[in-house]
Amino acid sequence: METVLDPGSLSRLKWRCRRGLLENDLFIERFFKRYEGALTVRHAADPGVAIASFVRESGADLLVMGAFGQSALREFFFGSVTRSAL
Repeated sequence: METVLDPGSLSRLKWRCRRGLLENDLFIERFFKRYEGALTVRHAADPGVAIASFVRESGADLLVMGAFGQSALREFFFGSVTRSAL
């Protein structure tokens, strides 16, 4: 049986999650500040295309993306940003 987190560990885990969300928010703000004048309807229609084009234009050597965020059935019907970016 798994051990349940004690209150202190749970509090630290919550803090780390909140910090991660804040870092994501800051990244999103910087992204839009930098690229808002270059975004097109095509980018809004397919986020994978937008990600791939920005990676290509920036000359990045590496892109890390999660690949397992939804069920197979949902991915079948709605697609995957990671698959689109590939």
